Amino acid sequence: MAKAKSAIPEGFRSLTPYLIITGAATFLDFIQNAFGASEKYLMRDPNGIVRHAEARIGDAVIEFAEAGPGWSAMPAGLHLYVKNADDVYARALKAGEPRLWRPGGRRTRSRRKFLVHCNTHRRKKLPP
Repeated sequence: MAKAKSAIPEGFRSLTPYLIITGAATFLDFIQNAFGASEKYLMRDPNGIVRHAEARIGDAVIEFAEAGPGWSAMPAGLHLYVKNADDVYARALKAGEPRLWRPGGRRTRSRRKFLVHCNTHRRKKLPP
């Protein structure tokens, strides 16, 4: 009998975040600059709007698309675990993301992770 193929696409894990966000193209640029993400797949409509994207950060894949009619932006966040959170955090701030939780912040006080807010991605700084 032939071996059954996996239901999980190659390079994916059994659970993959799918983000519906405002500013998907800017988000892709941000995660590439801040976290070294590599674009796996990018589909735009004729107007250039991101309808589906896949990016790899470390050993994880995230999928995302631009919010629009029938697809409302949903609040989301991603915990990103890295070896040197302070350096990656500084790179993320430089890339234009002011809404990150600092490494070591909140209850866990972990120096290995920080939270990336994903529901609306913009490049301008927000007031403190």
